[in-house]
Amino acid sequence: MSLLTTKKRFLSVALTFALMFGLVGYVPGGALDVNAKSKSKSSSDASSVASVDASIVPTDAPSLFMASDKHTADDKLTSILSQVSADASIKAVLLNGDFVNNTDTDTLANITKTVKTGLNKSSINVFYTYASHDENVGENAENFYFEGPINLGACYLYGIDFDGMTVSADAIEDAAKFTKWVESLDDMKPILVTCHVPLHARRGDNYGAIYWADALNNACAKHDVIYTWGHNHTGESDLDKAVYYVEPGGSLVFEDGTGSSSSSSSSKSKKSSSSDASANASSNATVVGGAVKSGKSKSKSSSSSSSSSASVSADPTPINFTYVNTGYIKSGYGSVVTFASDKIYIRRYSTSALSEINVIEKKHVALGDETANDIYTYTYKYNNKATFKKDGKMTYYEKSGKITTTYLRTVPKIKGAALSCTTYKYNGKAKKPTVTVTGSDGKVIPSTFYTVTYAKGRKKVGTYKVTVKMKGMYSGKKVLKFKIKKK
Repeated sequence: MSLLTTKKRFLSVALTFALMFGLVGYVPGGALDVNAKSKSKSSSDASSVASVDASIVPTDAPSLFMASDKHTADDKLTSILSQVSADASIKAVLLNGDFVNNTDTDTLANITKTVKTGLNKSSINVFYTYASHDENVGENAENFYFEGPINLGACYLYGIDFDGMTVSADAIEDAAKFTKWVESLDDMKPILVTCHVPLHARRGDNYGAIYWADALNNACAKHDVIYTWGHNHTGESDLDKAVYYVEPGGSLVFEDGTGSSSSSSSSKSKKSSSSDASANASSNATVVGGAVKSGKSKSKSSSSSSSSSASVSADPTPINFTYVNTGYIKSGYGSVVTFASDKIYIRRYSTSALSEINVIEKKHVALGDETANDIYTYTYKYNNKATFKKDGKMTYYEKSGKITTTYLRTVPKIKGAALSCTTYKYNGKAKKPTVTVTGSDGKVIPSTFYTVTYAKGRKKVGTYKVTVKMKGMYSGKKVLKFKIKKK
């Protein structure tokens, strides 16, 4: 691979903290957008189910392991990983939400360690999407979630936030951003779209599905698109099992924006925010730290998803994309997606064996694209940390085979820190306002990059200090104050 080919790629900033516990981290300052050109060719058969013979999968093509819904502290994830630990083609890992239960706590650093140990790959990139139970992942853990596009070389990985599927208004906005991003691409690489929440109607909680179905179908004009999902492990129904894998040309029944099932979005009038979102959409990934993402807070009201069955009386809608369940860790399943030059293989594993292989014949092949048979890895280092007065600098190293490309990024300075409340009325209870830190680019800086220390007491009438100390790619300290007044 030439250095020129390596440099001419769309690099999403969501990958830049690959060494920080192997997680994807928050990166301010936008993306490097350098697209490689490609051509397409057509194939007649979109997909086929192969026999469970692992030898049909090329060993020199890059792969991604994916699974969702760990929930419990048992060792099923380790058992699943043991089935694929000898697979040298696995270059990245996607864990698609719900890593703990509502009553449990854990850190993504611990889960990442389990993955790296299970695969015997200490430097593999692990990507996480946010789901309904993940607000209990430790507040100060290295808990990063990605949203938006990541260029993995062999494919694009595109993350949809939990609210981006369960809340109609968010889905309209986010699906418009996805369409804008797809239109900006100058290649035809496959796009693996991932969201914890499925598209098909069952639980009555994916009200944005109809908008995403339109966007995904349209994206298939130039790209082979795969949608991966989890979430529905509770009370698994025959309906779900029938849609664990649906090939292009199949059909699904979707939720509409009001919670009932619908077969088409053509009769659904888009809100005015859709056009606004499309006009302002960015191709940059938004990386989420903790339970808050820039511009939209996590909706706790939607975290307890309804388990009631949605109506499925509407006629099914045809899909142009591949629809596949990632595999429920809790139930003992995971999957491996392999990106060959003309085919995509999806292998489903249990805790004890390879159970199924599905083969997708690519409709769009990037001819002459040397990156199609590679998955990149990324490392970074701090040059100068960002402060409250000055921007910082970071260097990212993108490695593909023997070629390493260096990128210099600016970390916007810290604009300020603020408390959720600065004045309370006395009621005898301790007060603990939350802290929000923002960068000069207007983005919220995740709590992973600072510590908060509260003065003792905070019950009596008086003035109290809250000290915010930056860390990671930031440096500096800010002392905030709040008051408790008499009734």
